[in-house]
Amino acid sequence: ESAEEKVFPALKKMGVPISRFGEYLWEGFDRAICPAAVELSTKVMQFPCHQEITATELKWIIGCVQSVLKE
Repeated sequence: ESAEEKVFPALKKMGVPISRFGEYLWEGFDRAICPAAVELSTKVMQFPCHQEITATELKWIIGCVQSVLKE
């Protein structure tokens, strides 16, 4: 099991509001045409980043990420 396969579910379980880029590839997607999309859909995590995120929320997210990466 790769780090990506461990980190993403662990963060989701902790309640971190993350998603994956292209997490759900459409039915019939020809993976041979765009292997980059396949790789991105499993390796890129999108974290919340907006003007209303508070310092407390950001610290919590960072703490969650640090906790998961230490395991």
